[in-house]
Amino acid sequence: MATTKSAKLELWVYKGTFGNKNPSKPDYTITKTKLPDVIDSNNNIKPSKILFEIGELIKDYIDVSFDGDYATVDQTVWVEWTITKTLSDSTEEITTGSGLGLNGYGYFGDLINPQLSYGALQSNTIMYVKTGDQPFIPMFAGGNGIFKVDYYNGTTLLNTLTVGNSVTFITADTTDYRADTTDLTADVTMIRNASSKGTVGVASYTGNPSRVVLTDINNVATNIIVNYIDECKYTPYRVSFLNKFGVVQPIYFFKRRNDYIDVKNEAYYRNTVDDSKTALLYSPNDSTKRLFDINGNKRIKMNTGYVDEQYNEVIQQLLMTDRAWIRDDDGVEYPILPVTKSMQYKTSVNDKLIDFTIDFEYAYNEINLVR
Repeated sequence: MATTKSAKLELWVYKGTFGNKNPSKPDYTITKTKLPDVIDSNNNIKPSKILFEIGELIKDYIDVSFDGDYATVDQTVWVEWTITKTLSDSTEEITTGSGLGLNGYGYFGDLINPQLSYGALQSNTIMYVKTGDQPFIPMFAGGNGIFKVDYYNGTTLLNTLTVGNSVTFITADTTDYRADTTDLTADVTMIRNASSKGTVGVASYTGNPSRVVLTDINNVATNIIVNYIDECKYTPYRVSFLNKFGVVQPIYFFKRRNDYIDVKNEAYYRNTVDDSKTALLYSPNDSTKRLFDINGNKRIKMNTGYVDEQYNEVIQQLLMTDRAWIRDDDGVEYPILPVTKSMQYKTSVNDKLIDFTIDFEYAYNEINLVR
């Protein structure tokens, strides 16, 4: 029986229409030779495997772009691969695969290759939304995921949306792809022959639904409770961030906001003596100390207001995100980054009322350095 000697992985990562790749020019080509099998002290043979770890390679191609429109956020890439195995009898075996790549992650306790959710792509089932705004719920639409969304106001059905009629499922993973001597094993996500922007859906409705029911293909329903907050004293701010599922999720900060600016500069001393005249003079109006390389970074501190215990997980994901935006007073989505480095997990038993205060900094210099 022929055994594997080596394997070559050809990997394509791209955006746009699925299948629109250059077959002769993969983005990565990796070749590995199989190591000898391992024989333990009991003479048991442990076959060696060829492993291709490509999660970090794929992440390099995912550059999330968000302008405030959750329906058109650019947050995914297409991934296609070909594995060519060379056997001991010089014959070759070729396998191919494809998937949807997102910049998500799993926790240590989730073990290897955690599976992308087939339902709502957020951890909380209770939301707080500013009165007058629409709720936006990222979801995995179609196929083995969500096929129906029901919007309720109390017990009254406002609208029903059926999604995912043209979705085909393949094997893939949110962050990580692995291959051994026989195949490429990963978790399930989706592809369809359309722009990759449209493969992760968002549930939203203008009728102020108090409950959104996401039903998957197995008739498993997820209830999302929407609480509308009419804040009378402070100005609420919406922050959008890349969560653990690799999609942009909104969270509102309803209470006090403080703004700061940190200024950085360098200084030098100069000679102000005017030697062009008969006597050596200098002007008391001319500074001997000058500044250069001046710039500033704005910071903000915001409070969520009282929230459910579920927000321990939401805030944890917010603190660990690498992309976030705030819808500021002028309606523009400005990039920000959380600078708070720790949080206390709160419970209603210990803390009674739960809220979180987070520090952010704007992810750009106040003086424009873009040329």
